[in-house]
Amino acid sequence: MQPGIRIARRTATALAPAVRALTLAELLVPADGFSCRTQITQRTDRAGTHLAELIARPLPHLASSSADKEPAP
Repeated sequence: MQPGIRIARRTATALAPAVRALTLAELLVPADGFSCRTQITQRTDRAGTHLAELIARPLPHLASSSADKEPAP
């Protein structure tokens, strides 16, 4: 087995308990790599989220404050 694969498996095995222990407030698990997201999905009941997807989400406090403002004439 290649060294990189062994390291990835050890890392996934070590992180899986921490991911499983997350509360609802900590539900988002950032994972940029495809294999990282796949291992999180396979080893836990959570799904990894790519950083770009997290950045693309609207922030609740910004969405509500901009909805309250009237458009400029």
